[in-house]
Amino acid sequence: MSLERKKYKSYKTWLLNHLFKNKFLILFVIIGIIIVTLTRTLLPIIIGEIVDDALIALDYDKFITLIVIGFAIYSMRNAMEYVTMMTGHYL
Repeated sequence: MSLERKKYKSYKTWLLNHLFKNKFLILFVIIGIIIVTLTRTLLPIIIGEIVDDALIALDYDKFITLIVIGFAIYSMRNAMEYVTMMTGHYL
């Protein structure tokens, strides 16, 4: 068993070597970032729809539906943000 470590010329070469060895983790982090960005964009739109359509028109069925959709997207955003953060820690 060898205790010698491979020496790299610079931090940049070490980082690129390390990243290319963990392709699936990088892919998961990128997908997680995309999902979190999309859900952060959708939440204000859904809140605007709730205010415009449901509260002004007093359509309670639509109000409840939009609240549930907004909560589901918010929960998915929190879960994906956590998964992305934890996956990034393994890189």
